[in-house]
Amino acid sequence: MGSGLGLDATRIIYNQSAGGATVTVRNTTPDTAYLVRSIISTDVDGKKVSPAFLVSPPLVRLESGSSNALRIRLLQAQSLVSGKESLFYFQTTGIPGSKNPLARNSEAGFSSVGGQISFGVGNTVKLFYRPEGLPPPTRETWQRLVFERVPGALKVTNPTPYYMTLSSLRVDGQPVRFSAHRPAMLAPSSSQVYGTGSSQKKRVSWSVIDDFGGTQEFGTEIH
Repeated sequence: MGSGLGLDATRIIYNQSAGGATVTVRNTTPDTAYLVRSIISTDVDGKKVSPAFLVSPPLVRLESGSSNALRIRLLQAQSLVSGKESLFYFQTTGIPGSKNPLARNSEAGFSSVGGQISFGVGNTVKLFYRPEGLPPPTRETWQRLVFERVPGALKVTNPTPYYMTLSSLRVDGQPVRFSAHRPAMLAPSSSQVYGTGSSQKKRVSWSVIDDFGGTQEFGTEIH
């Protein structure tokens, strides 16, 4: 694995009943320090910061070869939907330190000494807010996906209050391709239609990403 700035999780589950969540940011570079900013947003681009959560510390200097635990706290539970999961994005942006600090420029304010410009590096993972009273999903939960034949495609319905992310989907052994228009993730109580090359559509197999980033595999006949 290459060195860089990263997180110790591929997804974050925020259980309201737990009162908080922790994620660790790591700097595995041999000689670069980073100033790391962390936010939680409602969009993947990080333009809409959510007021419902607080990350502490929101800004931290991370030396090379070091790590820091970031604490996530819920501030506004009343603003979130109860009875089903909500989706957010946990994002970190790190600006690498420079051996040539910015120098004062009388005309433009600041300029970089030596013509060097530092670009930020970032990490984004999904944060699933799970309200109090909603237990962790089980294999029985992921098996509740409903599969229906439609002309030239397969309709998949998620009747549960959980987000479900498909790691793979096969119809009669043929893989289904995911895309921006046909995403792998199904929101609670939602449906998605996937194109398939199989004309029979007799059997479907699928795998779902669990709370720990692992996969759970299933298969069934399409009735």
